[in-house]
Amino acid sequence: MSQFVYEEIVSNALDLRKKKRGPYASEIDTAMQYIYSYLEENSEECQFSLDELMTKIEGDYRPHIKKVKVQLLKKYGDDILIAVTANKAPVFVFDNADFNMQTLDGIHCITPKSAIAPDQNIERLKLMPSAKVVDTFGAIELKTFTKKNDTGLKTIKIQDLDSIHAVAKEIIPSVSDLLWLYGKSVDLPNIPEWSGFMEQATAELPFEKSFIGCLPFINAPPSGYDTILTALLFACEKCESLHQHTCFVTFDQPLYFKAREIISLYDVNSKLNNTVIRLGRFYLLMSFMESIGYIMNGSGLKELFNTIYALNSIEKIMVGHAYSRAVRAHMLTHLAIARIVLQFIDLTPDLSAELDRILYNFDRSVVLEADQEECCKELADKFANELIKLEQRGATAKL
Repeated sequence: MSQFVYEEIVSNALDLRKKKRGPYASEIDTAMQYIYSYLEENSEECQFSLDELMTKIEGDYRPHIKKVKVQLLKKYGDDILIAVTANKAPVFVFDNADFNMQTLDGIHCITPKSAIAPDQNIERLKLMPSAKVVDTFGAIELKTFTKKNDTGLKTIKIQDLDSIHAVAKEIIPSVSDLLWLYGKSVDLPNIPEWSGFMEQATAELPFEKSFIGCLPFINAPPSGYDTILTALLFACEKCESLHQHTCFVTFDQPLYFKAREIISLYDVNSKLNNTVIRLGRFYLLMSFMESIGYIMNGSGLKELFNTIYALNSIEKIMVGHAYSRAVRAHMLTHLAIARIVLQFIDLTPDLSAELDRILYNFDRSVVLEADQEECCKELADKFANELIKLEQRGATAKL
């Protein structure tokens, strides 16, 4: 082998090693300095997105967005909440945390060792902290709740929604919902159930992923007033550090009432004055279905459900429990009533042909913009007029 060929092979090997190597620590530090400088210069701002910070890096090398996130957490710790996009308000969600101590180490369970991997490298400690110090990691100091009076929830004022903004008295299905009801009523092929239909229609819509971060633990009974107060004050302090005026905190139903009571007992000048307590969406839907069961009690809805469900299940469905069965029962009832209404509507051949054309379209997303179609406007008007006629048959029909 000639000296020239040997030198060329060595040179190519070195170039290949350069291409395969990862970034040096100095390159990452240099890139992060641009971000740190930008954050210091704009310290009055409260929110920055990772996408925005990535644009502030100068030079050819740009670290991966996950590496930037790790470096920010390493430098600022709990003083920073990182989101991918800006102009998003953080919402704090607190719930019970039940752990099986046998599964924490991954040894006393059937989880394969290869399935457990850290998302970042952790340096080995030379000096191990004591158990007392470790116990304080990721935990919040418990606050003490003092009940000032017995008024509690009695001080909460219920406002008429009409006085805040107009509420429609007549609610008809949306155009996309009407098209699904029509397709199922006339037995068009390839019309899935409502959830599948809407999944097909919205599959290509742009969306943004929310960042979900873990909050520290509160080592106390979850239903205790001290625990709930501690969670509320922690959320308020985080919002203050982000310069966010209103703090949104979500609880499930058992804790929601106690949180509302705590808020009502504090004066307007307290930290909790700008805190909004939200009920979790799952419990919100359960309460909504329970309200339907309460209003429709004695209307024959229970007997209708009894044609497909056992009596014990119906009792739970009417009060919002047995969630999956309740949703299924209400969707089937919604479809059955729509079939009856559509039977009384004069669907001309031209109108039916136009509706079929939309539903036969390969691109299901067209149903989301079908409210501009004249045929859909005509169907919505006829459906609303038929509902008015049916309401005049009696109180039960109006429900």
